[in-house]
Amino acid sequence: MDWLLVKVSSFRSLLLCGAEWILKQVQDDG
Repeated sequence: MDWLLVKVSSFRSLLLCGAEWILKQVQDDG
């Protein structure tokens, strides 16, 4: 198994989750 690929994919999903959370926070403030 390619560890680099695993790290990249998990990091990407983490980024997506963070972006979604931030967008929700901004919408709540608005």
